[in-house]
Amino acid sequence: MSTLLSHRRSVRPLALLRLFLGILLPLLIVGFIAEDVLEKQRFAFETPFLLALHRHASPSLDHLALLFTTLGGVSVIAPLSALLLLFLWLKKRS
Repeated sequence: MSTLLSHRRSVRPLALLRLFLGILLPLLIVGFIAEDVLEKQRFAFETPFLLALHRHASPSLDHLALLFTTLGGVSVIAPLSALLLLFLWLKKRS
């Protein structure tokens, strides 16, 4: 029990700040965005962001976006995940 208490006292404020900024703050931001998505509300930054994005639209960027969409789809990710799993399993066995 005394080691637990001594460990508690060794927690530094900087470590707690890093923990807050690195884990809790991003989770809160995602939570606020998820709440708006569930309620189907618009974000304050949505319209200006989409207008700025539309100003840079071009056929080549459309093709690039479609490529990224395809690469991130189930038909690509599922086989890659299976190959990675097989590779790790074979590596562990040898």
